[in-house]
Amino acid sequence: MFFSKIDNPIGLDLSDLSVKLVQLNRKGPGLELSAYADVSLPGGLLEHDLIQNREALVDYLKRVFSNKDSHKGKFAGRSIVASIPESKAFVRVINLPSLMPEELVTAVPIEAEQYIPLPIGEMQVDWQVVARSDAGLQVFITATPKSYIEELLSVFSDAGLVVQSIEAESAAIVRALLKKSDNPPGTLILDMNASRTSFILYVANSIQFTSSIPMAGNALTDAIAQRLKLNKTEAEKIKRHYGISSYSLPGEKVSPETATTISEVVIALEPVLNNLYDEMKNTIKFYEEHNLSGTSGAVIQEIIICGGTSKLPNLSEYLQGKIQADNEFSRRGIKVSLGDAWRNIIENGPPPFSQREALSYTTALGLALRNYEIS
Repeated sequence: MFFSKIDNPIGLDLSDLSVKLVQLNRKGPGLELSAYADVSLPGGLLEHDLIQNREALVDYLKRVFSNKDSHKGKFAGRSIVASIPESKAFVRVINLPSLMPEELVTAVPIEAEQYIPLPIGEMQVDWQVVARSDAGLQVFITATPKSYIEELLSVFSDAGLVVQSIEAESAAIVRALLKKSDNPPGTLILDMNASRTSFILYVANSIQFTSSIPMAGNALTDAIAQRLKLNKTEAEKIKRHYGISSYSLPGEKVSPETATTISEVVIALEPVLNNLYDEMKNTIKFYEEHNLSGTSGAVIQEIIICGGTSKLPNLSEYLQGKIQADNEFSRRGIKVSLGDAWRNIIENGPPPFSQREALSYTTALGLALRNYEIS
């Protein structure tokens, strides 16, 4: 949904546990990062992407913007581009015959109703034609409960923010990580945050399908806490330090106690990550077996991981190893890599902070890029 046009709106990524802000500016022919922030959100304000305490959330958003000590750089204005989490958006591509624009206005909601588990009258349906051929049209649709959007817009308004546009999280992530001009192969993006992992299928230069599961960073922390009998704060530190590694970090002296800790962390994490791998594999198989894009021979050849949990040490290598050991996938040459959220922003010179650190800002960076893509 697009409301107004401001040159450099702030990309605002709101999740259960944090608020991330990013603002870009033009610099010559390219862009630069002018300001950013990552502020923890107190518990009880949002849960599973649903607002639990509206007034407290409004008050906290006001403080996030007014507390300049939490900002890196200086934010200009209060115009924002916000996202709809994958758990609240129904996203996919549908195939339609060649129709005139005025005919699509009627045809899209009728066709979309087949894929949406809620009454179409309760949904805000946005759509865009992404491909035309002799066979017809491919139309990208996003459907979100009107009540959810209205509540979100009301919270932002009461917090003194001007919403320029609001879009599916998946659209922002793809904008940050991929270049259409590169004609990327069939790609599965895993966006992993603290409370959920979203799967985004991108084929033929368009998002084809998305889904999400309540399994990500918190589940990994809980597994370590239970196995090593630690509190969550201690388990989180262990998780971030060792990750899914069967070895110590470079240059680290390994005592017998450390070696035992590394081994126990792997034992704790493997069941959770094996479940994640199974979900990832099932998502790929579902897409390919049902040929959701309607594209002949469309297969997934690349997997990109992003989000805060993707910074888990050795995660991409672990998933790559699982693919190589999988008889169904091992011969396909599927490549697993960390996302590069700077690729469409920084053309020359070093980025403001590392590619790994930018993984947490992928959605916010993609939101901040929206206007520059449109223009």
